[in-house]
Amino acid sequence: MIFIILLLFVSLCCASNPLITTKQLSFRTESAPTILTMERAVEFACQHRPDVKALKELEQAYRMQANATWGGYLPTADVSAEVSKWRGQSWPTVNMGLSVKQPIFDPSLSSNYSAARSDTERQKMVTEATLLEIRHAVEVEFLKAWQLQQQEEAIQSLYTSSEVVFKEAQHKNKECLLDATEVMKSNAEHASDVATFHSYHDDLNIEQRKLEFLLGYSVRLREGSDGKKMNLSWGSQRDVQLHDLHWYIKHAIKGHPALKEILKRIETEQHRVRSLQMSASPRIDLVAGAGTQSEDVYDDTHIFHRGRSSYYNVGVRVGLNVFDGLVSNYSERAAHARVTYERCNYDQKLNEIRTAVEGAFYTLSKSMTSLHAGKIEFNRGKNEFERRKHEFDAGLISPVDYKVAKTAWEKARFQLISLRVDVAIKEHDLLYACGYPTFSELETKKPKLVEV
Repeated sequence: MIFIILLLFVSLCCASNPLITTKQLSFRTESAPTILTMERAVEFACQHRPDVKALKELEQAYRMQANATWGGYLPTADVSAEVSKWRGQSWPTVNMGLSVKQPIFDPSLSSNYSAARSDTERQKMVTEATLLEIRHAVEVEFLKAWQLQQQEEAIQSLYTSSEVVFKEAQHKNKECLLDATEVMKSNAEHASDVATFHSYHDDLNIEQRKLEFLLGYSVRLREGSDGKKMNLSWGSQRDVQLHDLHWYIKHAIKGHPALKEILKRIETEQHRVRSLQMSASPRIDLVAGAGTQSEDVYDDTHIFHRGRSSYYNVGVRVGLNVFDGLVSNYSERAAHARVTYERCNYDQKLNEIRTAVEGAFYTLSKSMTSLHAGKIEFNRGKNEFERRKHEFDAGLISPVDYKVAKTAWEKARFQLISLRVDVAIKEHDLLYACGYPTFSELETKKPKLVEV
């Protein structure tokens, strides 16, 4: 009854005081964004990829293994209990005890713990390398999809212009106003434009599926029946920076995660070699124990009694590995061989990275040259189209000549978008080969610049 009265009192107070309100529970569901940037796409991919989650769990496993190795420095305690009865005994024998051991000196423990720590750091670098690989894959596919979205208007205009020019050529052919060579040329150009148009839609579907796989959720690159699509946003109006080749090689050797990971493997094996070398050193432990045990006692009159005794002990135990069947010797040789193996791997990976950086560097330089030529061709086609447009407005040329000029300009614009994206992809290929150095490092010198 008292509880009901208090509840009514609180409800009346809340109703009378507008400052006191009840908090409503709300649930929000995350939906796919309508505008997606490259940075956000990389973030989504790193969040949703199952292999990244698996690497994080494996990293946690290595960390716990290092903690387990560190536990060798802590004391250990064992509790034992034993109940036994032999033939002829009236009562079973009961023994109970507690033993404690605290390591004081064990040189191999320090090396084992250092090896476990190096293994944990190595696993972090494996995760970092995987994230860079995912980042590169997302950036490349994002740029290809962005290119297709930017070419949508151009491809539609190209197809319309090509249809008009082709129909006009067919009409002239019926009137016998074109020779056979012009007719064949018109047919070939129209077939090429139609193939480009259909290939565009196929490429758009392919890139949509690739992005969906990398990002982990549905992506719509074209408008559906509801008129909605995901627009890709890329800050393309910037200068591509191209340093000299040795600059890229220097940064690749300095910060590439694959090289760091191999160096950590070498460090881990060296710690294991030292641990095996110290296995022959003496080990010192502080031990203590306490317990009770039951025993059969006979007095002077040979009458059996049931008795119980207690014991306590504290001491220092020294252990020394004198001979273990050459196990430590062979294990040490195997560890030395693994160190040599990892050093050879480092040299091989170093050569692979240098080759990859050189190939990506010259490929980017070639693409930048093609982009420069494409810009010149685009400006020429644009000027030609504007000149033809003025002539068409003045009635100096026919609509067909105007459409031919517009088709040529649409082709140049379509090609320029492809060249710009190609340079951007080649730039990301070069950065990936270098291990993605930071942009602050990229701006330390005055490089060769090409606007994308």
